[in-house]
Amino acid sequence: MPRRRAHHPRRRGRGRRPARPHRPDPHHALEGLPRAAPAPHPAGRPEGAPRRHADVLPGARLGPGGLARVDADPARPRLVRVGHRGDRHVARPCRRAASGAGVLPARARPDLPVTTPPAGAPRTLALVGDATGGFESVPEVLARLVALEGARGGALCVYHQGRVVVDVTVGDYAPDGLQLVFSVSKALTALVAARAHERGELDLDAPLAEHWPELARPATAAITARMVLGHRSGLASLDRDLTLEEVLAGADDAEIARQQPYWEPGTAHGYHAFTFGTLMNGLFRRALGTSVGEALQRHVAEPVGAEVWLGAPTTVHSRVERIDPSPAATTAHRAEWAAASGIPGSTTARIARFRDLYNDPALWAACLPSTSGIASARGLAAVFSAALDGRTLLGHDALARLLRPEAEGVDRVLGVPIAFGSGVQLPFPQLPLLGPGSFGHEAAGGSAVAADPASGLVVAWTTPKSPAMVGASATFLGILATLRHCLERRRPHPAPTKGD
Repeated sequence: MPRRRAHHPRRRGRGRRPARPHRPDPHHALEGLPRAAPAPHPAGRPEGAPRRHADVLPGARLGPGGLARVDADPARPRLVRVGHRGDRHVARPCRRAASGAGVLPARARPDLPVTTPPAGAPRTLALVGDATGGFESVPEVLARLVALEGARGGALCVYHQGRVVVDVTVGDYAPDGLQLVFSVSKALTALVAARAHERGELDLDAPLAEHWPELARPATAAITARMVLGHRSGLASLDRDLTLEEVLAGADDAEIARQQPYWEPGTAHGYHAFTFGTLMNGLFRRALGTSVGEALQRHVAEPVGAEVWLGAPTTVHSRVERIDPSPAATTAHRAEWAAASGIPGSTTARIARFRDLYNDPALWAACLPSTSGIASARGLAAVFSAALDGRTLLGHDALARLLRPEAEGVDRVLGVPIAFGSGVQLPFPQLPLLGPGSFGHEAAGGSAVAADPASGLVVAWTTPKSPAMVGASATFLGILATLRHCLERRRPHPAPTKGD
């Protein structure tokens, strides 16, 4: 018979203090909320409905130490620290709320459950959105890639044959977040230019000097817009340093007219990181009387209903996610190549050494067709999906001309093999995109877009995490592989023959 453990009465004076009775506090915005659970589908989950991905913090984002912003009264947002009390989650006012120091932006609602993981528990990445049509595995893969990269989060939108199949945000990223998309701006500019060329409004193969007399000098007279779009004009950078204020005042336009090409136009290619925008905007203003940004809104964004801008209005600046730069890295080859090329870095890169340029609303509001695009992942994906349908933005012939190779081989500025169409990137070793025939553009900030006319697949990724080495983030490269896998699984495979 098992022995019973002896019962020892609690010694007097050594017992625990009696628990204090709980007194509800009406000022605790989250008082009495039950432990959080994944948010259900609004009306249950009907058979065949898209899978819902929701974190246990729907609508809320926690900062360090369990800090969250609670907008119980929209006019007086409060910061609270979320903790546990018995089987409930409560919120205690936090002294740091006055200044908000060290607190991540949050859009929490007091009617939603909030939870914090116990000490030592793995970090929970929020996943909010939908995936369907054979792409249901993408959100979980995305979360893993973001965790591996150490990124704060981002937004992913995928179209397949004109239909949204993935629309998710991951991590600390607002579902309505917008992003500075750096050189994805060049791909947007390329679509606007291709549309103008198709409609006979602008001849991309005519010399710029026809509209820009200052470029009629011998060294630059032969430069065409097509050369600029293919990074072959020789005007890959500016010798003179400019401030942001000078750029906003149009000094780059005057400076490019005096700049000597770094090689004979049309004989080589080198990435026009900043001057791409100066040249294309200058051409649009002189030939069409409008900026690239204005043409983008009128002829692309508005017809599609997409949130994309080259010169974002101040009304949307509060939704722009701030860039989180990584410590810069390079390779010995790239460093030696840059030093030997004699071509200065881009104007924006030089400005960014001395100020937080990419988080400056003055940049977001400017029309710099090489750099200043502000967009949502949904907006980018919608635009490039519309570009594939043969009617909304471009005809099929115009799209084919956009994708005709203009430059291939080692880039004179970057020192690595790369491929360009007319303003868009074509698959190359660093960015294989969606395979042969696809196109897109990567960006220094990690955001990117890719489209494949053959399959009708379009993917857009926006992220505030700027990679250590400029270009598409590791997360985007991983998602490309996952999407190609999903496409392959959707294809019908021949049944095995007898005897196989």
